Amino acid sequence: MNPFEKVMATIEGAWAKRHVHLMPEPPGERVGDAFAHADAEPSAETRPASDDDTLKLIVVGDSMVAGCGVPEQSQGFPAQLARAMAKASGRHVHWAAYGKLGATMRRVRYRLLPQVKADGGRADILVLCAGSNDIMAMRSGKEWEADLRAAVAEAKQLADHVVTLSSGQPHNSPVLGNALKKALRIRIADQTRISRHVCADEHVPYIALAFAPIGDPKVFWSHDGFHPSARGYAVMVGYIVSAMRRNGLL
Repeated sequence: MNPFEKVMATIEGAWAKRHVHLMPEPPGERVGDAFAHADAEPSAETRPASDDDTLKLIVVGDSMVAGCGVPEQSQGFPAQLARAMAKASGRHVHWAAYGKLGATMRRVRYRLLPQVKADGGRADILVLCAGSNDIMAMRSGKEWEADLRAAVAEAKQLADHVVTLSSGQPHNSPVLGNALKKALRIRIADQTRISRHVCADEHVPYIALAFAPIGDPKVFWSHDGFHPSARGYAVMVGYIVSAMRRNGLL
């Protein structure tokens, strides 16, 4: 970026802090069950015969995990992911979400993953979802690498399989200025590069959502223009489930 763009990005960032109003964490349960036949009421036919038939999913991270952008948790990212996984695998999925608006990977590392452990949580698949707030907070690549590596190591103690997601797409947000979005895009590309390296070292799948096509922006974004809508989360979930299949997790 040239000096003028850097100044403009700083101005636009200050404006966004004062004028962009983020949707709050919605009400609703952050645990639930999803069945392969999602349109049917759970019955003796759809319930698992034993606990061995249940796929246990834990999702940990930022506002995506907290469901920001939708009116209730049932429309949010973790619940949608569980339903899609149940459909793709033909199995009952029991899910739990540990998310916080504004969470960085450091908060995931020091607050949210310890909460999972304290709750006795144990998963077949644990999904780590953070990065956007680290970008917005201007945390360094070195800090990101240290926190991500430690969070992945901790998550491995809580699950048979760990999946790490990239940041969201704040660089495409319709409520942010162009110079700021350019600056975010550069930082997210660097964060993605670091994340790929860490996840390769740790032998865990890394799903890069940050630059994936989102389709119609009017449909993808929620009312705040910063978080995905229910349909936006569905787009993200589609990419994640496809990646899980490629990695033999479903």
